[in-house]
Amino acid sequence: MGGMKGGSFVVGPQDETTMPPKPVWRGLGESHEILAFGTIFYEGEEPKIHMHGAFGKGDSVKVGCLRKDSETFLILEAVIMELEGINATRELDPSVGLPLLKL
Repeated sequence: MGGMKGGSFVVGPQDETTMPPKPVWRGLGESHEILAFGTIFYEGEEPKIHMHGAFGKGDSVKVGCLRKDSETFLILEAVIMELEGINATRELDPSVGLPLLKL
């Protein structure tokens, strides 16, 4: 929650038939309010964040999966809740060409 002044996010695949999906990119070029939800799970030895959010400025709202080049505006807060007793990782799924969450 908070403010972002830059970032690149995906708003969906170009079509539903191409695998792996070809993303449709959008960007934030100025400050926006943000409200998002995400997960942090390991992919190999590295923790990976997967986050979807709503980015608002005035009467305009954009929604998508934040992927790269994000930059905070003033303050950004995160609430992290740890889930115990599960064994979950991100692993490459060859059928879709993406690292998916495996429980």
